[in-house]
Amino acid sequence: MRAPYLFALTFTLASPGIAQAAPDFFGREGYYDLSGAPEIKDLRLDYEYLRTGRPTSAETLGLVGAATVQTRRNFVYIEDTDGTLTIPFRSSNDLQTAFNFALRELYQVHPDEFVFVYLFTSFDPRVGAFFYAPEANETRGIGSPRYDQNGPSPREGFVFMNYWQSMQQMYGQFGAAVVRAQGRSIFNQEAGHRWASFIELGTGNNGSGTDLLLGRDEGHWSYFMNSGGSPMEGNAWFDNGNGTFTTTTNLQNWRFSQLDLYLMGLLPKEMVEPFFVIQNPVVQGGGRDLYGQVPTRSSPPQIIEPVTVSGTRTNFTIDNVISRNANRAPAFGAAPNTWRVVFVMLASRTAPLSEPDRTTFEGMVDNYAAGFHEGTGNRGTLDYSLIEDPVPLPIGGECTDNSNCQQTPDPLFCLPRSGGAPGLCTKPCADASSCPGDWCCADLSGTGSLACLPKTEFGDGQCPVISQPQPDAGVSDDAGPSECSCNTGEGCQEGCACDPACAMVPAPTPNLCACDLSYSCDPAANGEGNCACDPECDEGCGCTTTQQNSASVLGLAGAFGLLLLRRRRR
Repeated sequence: MRAPYLFALTFTLASPGIAQAAPDFFGREGYYDLSGAPEIKDLRLDYEYLRTGRPTSAETLGLVGAATVQTRRNFVYIEDTDGTLTIPFRSSNDLQTAFNFALRELYQVHPDEFVFVYLFTSFDPRVGAFFYAPEANETRGIGSPRYDQNGPSPREGFVFMNYWQSMQQMYGQFGAAVVRAQGRSIFNQEAGHRWASFIELGTGNNGSGTDLLLGRDEGHWSYFMNSGGSPMEGNAWFDNGNGTFTTTTNLQNWRFSQLDLYLMGLLPKEMVEPFFVIQNPVVQGGGRDLYGQVPTRSSPPQIIEPVTVSGTRTNFTIDNVISRNANRAPAFGAAPNTWRVVFVMLASRTAPLSEPDRTTFEGMVDNYAAGFHEGTGNRGTLDYSLIEDPVPLPIGGECTDNSNCQQTPDPLFCLPRSGGAPGLCTKPCADASSCPGDWCCADLSGTGSLACLPKTEFGDGQCPVISQPQPDAGVSDDAGPSECSCNTGEGCQEGCACDPACAMVPAPTPNLCACDLSYSCDPAANGEGNCACDPECDEGCGCTTTQQNSASVLGLAGAFGLLLLRRRRR
């Protein structure tokens, strides 16, 4: 039984049009497979550091500074604010120090509850691979030994997903669909390495004999295995019926095979269909793998330029798998199908993520998690939310702003209350028939602006009679212009829309309509266009529909505040 070690996927393919990277800190050209590399083969998190807070050697030497940590909707942003991490990494020690630093900061703000941690960087770390670092396994029958390196922590593995824009760098020239698909394929492979691909199977009794299933690093399916185009590698092979087979794998190779799902505990063994491996393959027509070499069992999936080989088809069933590797335990039904996970963005001082970039990354996280769920046939789920989106409130809900209130089927808005009380989600109305049964369609402070209000807002529990719209607070047109005729004393003159002292009653409600000073359509305060909240400007006014609607909401909010203030004074 093999000991656990790192499993990784090469960054790029050697096909034309995909750029190669500069030498990384190991001095290697281009991107390569990090799995089993002696430089980082023994990479492990510093568990004592994570559990007890004991300083690392780097911290003792003052090489690690404070971090800025922000919990977003679906990831944790950790920035090396002091710029004291060695970035890009120059050695495996730098790599390990950064990992420990990120997880230590993570556990300062979140409990140790995550089964998997997926780490991305805002910078090019000069490490030419993605990889999965296993930390614990209690599952039997998947070809992996049982072990536990981190004691009480529920964490079973750590995934390094490298530079967050690496997919765009590698595949951007081929379009967004390819970027999305290959991002899902790589993520699913690293996530899938928790369970696959480690089982062995030969053609002898009980599956004994030379293994035919495994390829690269004995951690991926063989190039010549018909995996259906799994992210765990292998290929989708079409049997031509004449002793030859042709790859049909494509760029959408991010969906797990039935065998993968069985190993993950997401599919009962009875649902795993037979599969085959091509023995003694001979490549036809000079076909080459994606590295330009004659295909071997360690070659990457043939996602472009199909290859045809001749060979012997060897069929296997799930019973053959079990006869050599034993039944999976826990079996389907007892095995988990949801895992609590966390996505982490480690940023450097020289490459912080802007607010728009952080929002973009939130969308990428959603895509990775959705790709895993869909890749399992909707059988497996990553529980990754950190801040739940608030549920929009129905009419009557307590609110602080309009965004708290439902916008469908009828758009609601938040009317503030005085005295620091929560606002109320409500809507404009024409009559009581458009309000809930125990609500009124009320004229707010005699302004002619109508909104739904609960009967409990009125002392006698009865809906008031809707009065006719009252004249403007300003003077009539015949009286000539005036600054504000109803502003007759200090403080807010109740119901005086143009009184500046009323602008913050109740705070922070804007003035009901400061530019409405007459019985006709008044100009805006800045002289540009019409007064957006003046009722006389509704027809043929210079403001936009959006401005009119916005002004209406502000007017209702102000009137509601004045109504409640008046009732308090009574």
